[in-house]
Amino acid sequence: MKTKNLEAYLSGGVEKHLNGTFTIYGYIDNRKNGEEIGRHKCTYGEYTIKEARQRFEKELIDIMDLCEEYKIFNNDDWVGFDYPHKATF
Repeated sequence: MKTKNLEAYLSGGVEKHLNGTFTIYGYIDNRKNGEEIGRHKCTYGEYTIKEARQRFEKELIDIMDLCEEYKIFNNDDWVGFDYPHKATF
């Protein structure tokens, strides 16, 4: 998933929890310098893994669009950037 300045991708796997939920992780990088801007994660329980991945990918695209709009192109800007469902690591 790419925009003019950013690229987002999912991490290699899914973290499964004992209660039946699972967490998906993704990253957003600056395409020009290759540095990580930020991370996003979401926990799902009411969807299949396939459905959750589709929803997560849509969220990442929405977040990248917001980053482009507000010119969030480095981690310092990301730290102060507040968007819906922001996860803190």
